[in-house]
Amino acid sequence: MWLNDFYHSLNPIAFTLGPFQVRWYGIAYLAGFVCAGLVIARVAKRWKLDLSTDDVLSVMIDIAVGIIVGARIFYVVFYGAGYYLEHPLEIFALNQGGMSFHGGLVGAIVGGTIACKRWKLSVLTVADLAAIGAPIGLFFGRCANFVNGELWGKETSLPWGVMFPSGGAVYRHPSQLYEALLEGVVLFCVLFALSRRRPPRPQGTFIGTFLMLYGVFRFLIEFVRLPDAQLGYLLGTGWLTMGQVLSLPLVAAGIVVLVLASRHDRPQVGHSTPRRRRLQLGRDTQNLGWAVLRLSLLWLPVMFGARTAQKCSIGRFLAARGIKMLYRTAVVLDAHQLFNQYCSSLNIIKFIYINVQL
Repeated sequence: MWLNDFYHSLNPIAFTLGPFQVRWYGIAYLAGFVCAGLVIARVAKRWKLDLSTDDVLSVMIDIAVGIIVGARIFYVVFYGAGYYLEHPLEIFALNQGGMSFHGGLVGAIVGGTIACKRWKLSVLTVADLAAIGAPIGLFFGRCANFVNGELWGKETSLPWGVMFPSGGAVYRHPSQLYEALLEGVVLFCVLFALSRRRPPRPQGTFIGTFLMLYGVFRFLIEFVRLPDAQLGYLLGTGWLTMGQVLSLPLVAAGIVVLVLASRHDRPQVGHSTPRRRRLQLGRDTQNLGWAVLRLSLLWLPVMFGARTAQKCSIGRFLAARGIKMLYRTAVVLDAHQLFNQYCSSLNIIKFIYINVQL
């Protein structure tokens, strides 16, 4: 059992920094997000979309938050079996594991949609790009499950069986690696190969393919993977698991999305509306920092005036002056028409300096 020997040579803890332990599970999440972001940026460039690095970074941040929150909520609701009702504080104990892919998918869709609406990006195109990068994160995540010795499969006599510490003194299917192979490597290769065509395939093609193939792969792997102990097999079937129940809607949704994508044949686009200059996380970071510093100084006369307004007219003057400057600054930052009119040739700090004078 060569894989068993390899498994027992692994340590779930990657390294230790003083009292802190860095686990492979956390590194896998980080590596998944970073690699997926790189793939998304590369494909967007090949498709000649008007997406900047800041656009990709902004979307990835919201997607990451959505994945973590959604994955945890789904696990608590669908896999908790009432445990978290008795121990509500353990809902936040993410270091103890307990994440659901299906919840992470819902969270990613919600977080990505919010980001797209905020930055005026095409939701369908971003969904297609995210679908191409998602299998990389799945690959790293399933490998981390293997290192942690969790989510193992049924007993087997195959030469790659593994004896997991929590699975008894029997060799079991390394179902985590099966999922890493199918949901990660195979799914990524299919989607990446489809993305090579130019012009790119219609909107919805990639997210539809991802949903359909993931649902099929997950449904099949569940036959060799043991269900969660607190749930067992559903409906007394002896084979139906919660993972299969949640995967069937993905297959149906994927087929529907593919049909609609073929029928509407919408081209891939970056921004849903004409692109406008806005505060960005990358090249405008320095200018934004100076702007925030200047805006923070505007609060000083307001605070001083609020404390002395009852004592002297200077306090009332400073408070009124500060509030007026803050209002003008808010209008400058939020009114897109003015932002477009004046920012075509000026950077952020010059624009604020011209429109807001102490």
